[in-house]
Amino acid sequence: MKILSLINKSIAGMRNAYLVNLLAIVNIALSLTLFGGFLVGIMNANRLVERLGNRLEVVVYLKDGISEESLKELQEEIKRYPEVRGVTYISKEEALASLDKGLAGGPSVLEGLGENPLPASLIIKLNDAFQNSAGIKGVTERLGNIDSIEDLQYGGEWITKISVFVSMVRFGGVLFGIVIMLSTLVIVSNTIRLTIQTRVDEIEGMRLVGATPLFIKAPFFIEGIIVGGIGAVFAVAVLAAAKNLIGYNFGNDLKLLFGFNLDLLPYQAVIIILLFGMGFGLIGSVISLWRFPRN
Repeated sequence: MKILSLINKSIAGMRNAYLVNLLAIVNIALSLTLFGGFLVGIMNANRLVERLGNRLEVVVYLKDGISEESLKELQEEIKRYPEVRGVTYISKEEALASLDKGLAGGPSVLEGLGENPLPASLIIKLNDAFQNSAGIKGVTERLGNIDSIEDLQYGGEWITKISVFVSMVRFGGVLFGIVIMLSTLVIVSNTIRLTIQTRVDEIEGMRLVGATPLFIKAPFFIEGIIVGGIGAVFAVAVLAAAKNLIGYNFGNDLKLLFGFNLDLLPYQAVIIILLFGMGFGLIGSVISLWRFPRN
């Protein structure tokens, strides 16, 4: 019953200063909408790097004339690398057939080539723990010293560039999040401070009848949580509407571009936004009441 009484006091206080609280809710909603947009972007960027990393492989092009015995020894040696999950041999004939199949229809443009110009190759798949630029570097450095290997092909460089870009996005997101947090705390604390000023007589009356400082402050703490929570709900609603709009108009294009369905509003982001909203509201209330009621 005591908790319900405090909640009722908080709601009554919000009604008495509804314009101030409405302004705070709008500002919190806008701040958390921007924050949520960055958060969703970072989450999907991480998924993209992880997905691309899972496709990493090293292609080893072999010199012509390698013997079957040397080929078998090379395969066994590569399989012993801790980074390697598996090795697949592609013969010259298989490589030519694959190229021919991938070309446009009609008579094969490769019929007049005569001698097969394509080299035999080995496709090296990496273990999950080494599907990154460091894992590729470890494998390719050892392979580069083997005489029977003509050339190597791998995607380590562009994975590194994407990883650097994602790291920059994360860093920018952290800085932006700090700015959003500070601005939200200022908004909420100022809102609670204005509410206190409109209820000075009520607060003084409570002090005179012996109410404890915590009992006086508790409704304002609850009010901050409610204001922050409502602002967070509005932010989630805006992001959900944006998700549906983008998905309806560009869903297929985004899937073709990135190779997977983007989750434009993960449930983790929703939980974080709601918790941040209520947390900011509570912390803002604590800041505004730090020296109250002693001043």
